[in-house]
Amino acid sequence: MGPLNFTDNCIPAGSVPGTETGVTNACDGGLITREWEITDVCGNTTTHTIMLDVDPVAIAAFINPPADITINCADLLPVNLNLSYTNGGTAPCLISGTVVADVVENYTPCDGGTVTYTWEFTDECDRTITHVRTITITPLVQAAFTSPPADITVDCSMVPATAPNLNYTNGMTGSCLIAGNVPFMVQGSAPTACGGEFFFVWTYTDQCDRTITHTQKITVTPLPEGNFVNPPDDITVDCNAIPASGTPVTFTNGLTGACQVLANVVPTVGGTGDQCGGTIFFAYSYTDQCNRSKVDTQFVEINPIPEPVFLNPPANVTVSCENRPTTLPVLQVSNAPAPCPITDNVTATVSGSATECGGTLTYTWQYVDICSRVIAHTQTVTVNPMPQGNFVNPPPDVTVNCNQVPTSGPNLTIMNTGLGTCAINQSVPAVQSGSGSQCGGTITYTWTHTDQCNRTTTHEQNIEITPLIPPSFVNPPANITVNCNQVPTSAPNLVAANNDPNCPINASVTPTQSGSATQCGGTITYTWTFTDPCGQTITHTQTVTVTPVLQPMFVSPPADITVNCNMVPSSGATLVAANNDPNCPITANVTPTQSGSATQCGGEITIPGPSPIRTGPSRMFKSNRDARTRTCVC
Repeated sequence: MGPLNFTDNCIPAGSVPGTETGVTNACDGGLITREWEITDVCGNTTTHTIMLDVDPVAIAAFINPPADITINCADLLPVNLNLSYTNGGTAPCLISGTVVADVVENYTPCDGGTVTYTWEFTDECDRTITHVRTITITPLVQAAFTSPPADITVDCSMVPATAPNLNYTNGMTGSCLIAGNVPFMVQGSAPTACGGEFFFVWTYTDQCDRTITHTQKITVTPLPEGNFVNPPDDITVDCNAIPASGTPVTFTNGLTGACQVLANVVPTVGGTGDQCGGTIFFAYSYTDQCNRSKVDTQFVEINPIPEPVFLNPPANVTVSCENRPTTLPVLQVSNAPAPCPITDNVTATVSGSATECGGTLTYTWQYVDICSRVIAHTQTVTVNPMPQGNFVNPPPDVTVNCNQVPTSGPNLTIMNTGLGTCAINQSVPAVQSGSGSQCGGTITYTWTHTDQCNRTTTHEQNIEITPLIPPSFVNPPANITVNCNQVPTSAPNLVAANNDPNCPINASVTPTQSGSATQCGGTITYTWTFTDPCGQTITHTQTVTVTPVLQPMFVSPPADITVNCNMVPSSGATLVAANNDPNCPITANVTPTQSGSATQCGGEITIPGPSPIRTGPSRMFKSNRDARTRTCVC
């Protein structure tokens, strides 16, 4: 590395050598540090550092490495086995050259397989590059038959006796070509006039032991099957036209000679039938020389004798209990008009029961004719029960005054509209529940009747009793405030009345007193309480508030004074206490008490006066000043 020039204000310009640290090589690269330092006469130091990061030599790569391919047995394997490589660098960092492939073959013409080419190079830095090319060789193509004949169907006069040789090829050329022809073989037995099938088979096995086969199926149709000529149709006949045997029918296939099928077929008889109906049949059956059977059947449906019916069968009815039937009715049966007439009479059977309370009678007629056919008719007679009774003029619910409380309920008559044994006419007593008095309440009268059909008829009357009017005090006194000279000693009785014209109340009530009062004030409470016959209580309270007497005050009380030594008082003056109350007047003379002492040498005398202090209803007095002080001056 060379020196580095510098300039400075304190010393002349120049250059300094550098120092280099670090290690590098071609394979690993490395880091080199270069540093230059200059210190001037003033002790100023300047440093410059360069970091050189050296890359390792580039690894080489193969140039245009060949790709994998697939070839057939006729294609040639490559002959150039060299493959070049380079890292694209320049001297002294250039890596380049050529390597020869390592070849591994693993194939046969019949099975195919692979040929693997491997190129590998390791450089001076012990780095390895590898390229592998695989050439896949397909097996020898298998041959196929050319235009193999398809299956055919022929009639018995055109059965083939031989077949041509069949060509085969795999469509390739040269050593890969497989081609030739093979003769046929016959499988199966030759058919007859009744048809059948056999096979022509061609088989070829190549040098790879692979076999191809083609089979042609020859189907020979049998001679045409015969049919019945104009076989009789199915018919329906009456009982008097039942055939005893069937008509012979010709069976043919319409051909002549050896393939002809021709026969006269007499039917067999089967089934059952008579005048009661049924089905018989005539069966025609023929089996030809090919063991094929044809069957045709004529069915003869026999109409049975017409079934009889009931004439004018009665419908279901509903009747009243008075009209319920008591005898068994008879119905006539007939099938007229008919070639085999049936006429008869049938008496009904009865089930069920009916009484005055109703019920159901079921009449059933049943008849079995000569053909064991059963006809039946059922009539249901519904018997209504006798009408349920109702009370005559049942009383409605009522409300009565407190002085109209009933003591019992009347009997009621219950009736219905029935006749005879279906009639109801009875008297029913009332049953009472609930209670009532002048104080109110509810009384319920219930009439209940259960008839012979266990049906219950009920009527209920509710009697609501209006209670007496609650009383109230007449002119009850209001709360008042009185003067100290009007303190009451008692209160008057009050009248409790309800102004009820039906159940009147008029009573005198004496009050009770609570609280107390004097001329010094207080509160008196008067309470009047009354409970009527129905337990209803009324109360009135009057509060009397007494205004207390006015508080007294001293009249012209003397002020504090200062006197000379020759004027020391020996006692205080008497004061008048008054309240100026016109209702409860107070006037009194008050003599003072003295505290302190004074002489001609001075001192202080305090003459306290009473001023009012409340202690409950009573009072005591003390001056409305704290004290009157007299000071003596020497």
